[in-house]
Amino acid sequence: TTVQSDSTYQVYSVDENILFDTDKATIKPSAAAAIQEIVGSIGQRFAGHDVRVMGFADSRGDAAYNYDLAKQRAEAVKNYLVETGKMPADKLSTESFGEQQPAATNATAAGRKENRRVEIAVRMK
Repeated sequence: TTVQSDSTYQVYSVDENILFDTDKATIKPSAAAAIQEIVGSIGQRFAGHDVRVMGFADSRGDAAYNYDLAKQRAEAVKNYLVETGKMPADKLSTESFGEQQPAATNATAAGRKENRRVEIAVRMK
């Protein structure tokens, strides 16, 4: 998990391989610790703030498939946050970027791995 911030947002980024199996949108049981760490930080520092869960993919395969997979993954994280009782649904939204807005190059395996991620952004203002 990495954390970045600017004057408006605090963004928590979680690699795809921590949360999901390849080409899947079901959260792995082993992801609970990473998500709980993020939820704890948000709860302590930004309780009541709006949170957006954003899904990203690499550029392998069909763009529409990548968009849908990223959307399903963002929704899975949102649902997990709500179902575990940690965050109110009315404060959570999702957005899929698919293969748009890569964090790294898609020309290498390492770059593609960085691009397959979910980001949880908290609006601080």
